Amino acid sequence: MVSPSNAGKERVFVVGRMPRPIALVFLIGLSLVVESRQSDFVFTLPDLSVVQHSPGREFQLEAFRASQNDRILSGNMTSSMRQLSWVSLGDPQLVTWTGSDNETHIVQFKTDSIEVRATLLKDSMRELLAQAAREKHSVPVSPQQILTIPLSHVKCILPLEADDGTRLALTGSATNLQENPLRISFDAPRSSWERAILDDKLRQAGGDEQAHLSIRCTFSALGKLQRVNTLTISVNQMHQLGIQEKLFGPAEERFVSRKQMASLAADLYSRLDIVAEYEMPQHEFSESFIRDFIQQAAVQDFGQVALHDALQAMSQYAIPFGDDLKADEVVRDMGRVFRIDQVGDKSHIVVNTDKTNEGTQRNHTQGSSSSQREQESDRKTETESDNRDAGSQSASSSGGASVSGGYLGYSAGGSYSQSSDSSSSHDRSSYNRDARSFYDMYNVANAVSFVADTSRHWLDASKSMNEQLRELNLHTRNDVEWSIEGRKVIPKKVNVARLSRSKFSKSLHFSRVRRDVVEAAFSKEFHFQADSAQEPVQIAEYFLKKLDDLERENTLKVARLEQALKEADDAHKHVSAFCSRK
Repeated sequence: MVSPSNAGKERVFVVGRMPRPIALVFLIGLSLVVESRQSDFVFTLPDLSVVQHSPGREFQLEAFRASQNDRILSGNMTSSMRQLSWVSLGDPQLVTWTGSDNETHIVQFKTDSIEVRATLLKDSMRELLAQAAREKHSVPVSPQQILTIPLSHVKCILPLEADDGTRLALTGSATNLQENPLRISFDAPRSSWERAILDDKLRQAGGDEQAHLSIRCTFSALGKLQRVNTLTISVNQMHQLGIQEKLFGPAEERFVSRKQMASLAADLYSRLDIVAEYEMPQHEFSESFIRDFIQQAAVQDFGQVALHDALQAMSQYAIPFGDDLKADEVVRDMGRVFRIDQVGDKSHIVVNTDKTNEGTQRNHTQGSSSSQREQESDRKTETESDNRDAGSQSASSSGGASVSGGYLGYSAGGSYSQSSDSSSSHDRSSYNRDARSFYDMYNVANAVSFVADTSRHWLDASKSMNEQLRELNLHTRNDVEWSIEGRKVIPKKVNVARLSRSKFSKSLHFSRVRRDVVEAAFSKEFHFQADSAQEPVQIAEYFLKKLDDLERENTLKVARLEQALKEADDAHKHVSAFCSRK
């Protein structure tokens, strides 16, 4: 019995009854055969072709011959007929899997990706192709001589469309090309717009099979990377797109936030038709674009800058700051977002629901009740923020592509849409316009939700004010550095990069926005439809059957080798006897 840890190649190739020297020779010989099978096939035209019938569809199975087949067949080399081999991809089909809810699914959501599975060559297909080979060449051919094409690349794309018509896509690939079914993984972080759209589409359809998903996959064998297409935006294109005017206005240098860069990326994603040209998801494009853009166009990378200095030179792109922006007024209004409450000898940061600037002093019972009320009322703010992250804003009047709610009210075209937080306990209506713009640009709602959920813990754990402040700034990833002044919590610094107009005098090259072009000996595209997914292949039964077949085949080979050794030994005895008589 082979232990589970050795139940792969060892069980296939090792035969207990085989003498050790012969086993070594056989293993070496077999490895050479496998290597030659993977590197020498004729893919110009299929040698075998047979129509497979299944419920509701027909599919033409194809198999390609090994180059050595011509030599064996033309020479009528009877003893080598078992060395004939063909390769086939079979009929790739999506298969279902059973989730913890005991329901069958096609799409599996993971932490930062989604996964589907596809079967390739099945036993029934091997038999059909082997039969076609027997009929065509009039030689004995077993199903074991029909192999799966040795794949080098499997690339897939799952097209999506937002409610406003914006085209998006998820791109995926299979990493373990020896598996059957193949696991095809699509990069889809929880915060990505594509994931939210797919999840919403599946929910609305009432299940995977009713969602009419279409996945396009390209299977390549013996492929090599020939070239890489990368994005370049010329100076002329930048003028046509109005990038400089939108970012700088009349100034030579401007600060920009990450939110503004995400808005610019979303605008260009639509206007440059990135999904069609590079088959790249928006979240991936946004991350890659921002990194390459800042590297080329910034004189100062993202980092903390004093709030007053940043606001005085802040870009107006996608942000409705007034021409007479006053940093002091923004700081004043942002100082009303939180307050410091005193409960006995303990102080803790809470969400300011009464809009006063000063903290209050309460006994423990009152503080507990207030904290609970604040947490419950401000959960609406968190829910609305989550909903914006999962959905999309309507397209702006300028015609730009819409941006997910994670960008907090900024459409890709660069216009601003006022968030409707009237139901939230933290009402921003009393803030001036610039403070409301700052609130959205730096996602202060996220900090509000965090404090609403954490303030009670800070109080119970007797956290110091410095510890509370450190946790708040860590949670917001230091996009805004909050500080304490007296009984107030105010923003002191913000995370910005400084752009220079002089950097736009030459083309910008985006090496991370790329599409690899692979040239392969074999390449074929398949379209998968979710509503035609099949039940999963019984993998355990398949491999046990395959192992039994290989063991029988090895036993026959051992018998032939033993017979050959016996004949060689008899011949040696005859030669020795003849020589002794001489």
